[in-house]
Amino acid sequence: MNPHLEHYKNKLFDNGFINVNLKDLYSTYYYDSLKSINKFSKINNINMLQLDANIPNQYSLDYLKGLYKEHNDIKFDDSIELGEPHTTQNYLKLVYKLVSENPQYEFLKQIKIKLHEIINYNFQSWMEYTIHPADESHDIVHQIYSRLYLDFYNTKLPEHFGCRFTCFEKDDLIISHKDSDDTSNKCVILIYLNDDYEEGCGGELIIEKKEIVKPIFGQISILDFTKHNVIHEVTKINGDFKRCALIQFI
Repeated sequence: MNPHLEHYKNKLFDNGFINVNLKDLYSTYYYDSLKSINKFSKINNINMLQLDANIPNQYSLDYLKGLYKEHNDIKFDDSIELGEPHTTQNYLKLVYKLVSENPQYEFLKQIKIKLHEIINYNFQSWMEYTIHPADESHDIVHQIYSRLYLDFYNTKLPEHFGCRFTCFEKDDLIISHKDSDDTSNKCVILIYLNDDYEEGCGGELIIEKKEIVKPIFGQISILDFTKHNVIHEVTKINGDFKRCALIQFI
């Protein structure tokens, strides 16, 4: 065990968060194993669009049908309805039905790009999918999260553990907020997968409006919920940069 682990634990519970690289916390085994995760193959598995916006009425079901048919040989289910009003919740339910069985990264990306074009304010958005046991990366992800959770919270992972892979692209961001006061979660753990981050790309995690965490490969951010609930945000992505990370509330 890293002799400085107690220092990191104290910092986590004193400040409500820590940021440390995996290679500085443990032996190189976990860091090297993390390299086996191919973020580009994970992007192709994406089946969920997350956003928080007022969906314009003109962004219609007919538009989605047309876009869907361009990218699929599967017949569109005409029983699907958008619902009224055109709320984000109803819209995302529809989009999820279209891609849940057949991940469609390019389809979701086009929807997101279109929304950013027609909505004239910054809104939260990103894409993701859950790494299930059948995924080739599940075992190493489970090992790393098990070690972190045990070392910092002296607790084993829940039996049904499903880590999320997230991808933030151009214009994606998360506004400044606190997470919900869900007492069933002790923390959230993020692990960044980018080896191509450069200044100006965006995608930095800002904590308490002062701590800046760059999305650099192997960087870990833990936000504590047992004693804290810190304010945080993710800055807007610029250019062609894809901010990729593992995240799980535990």
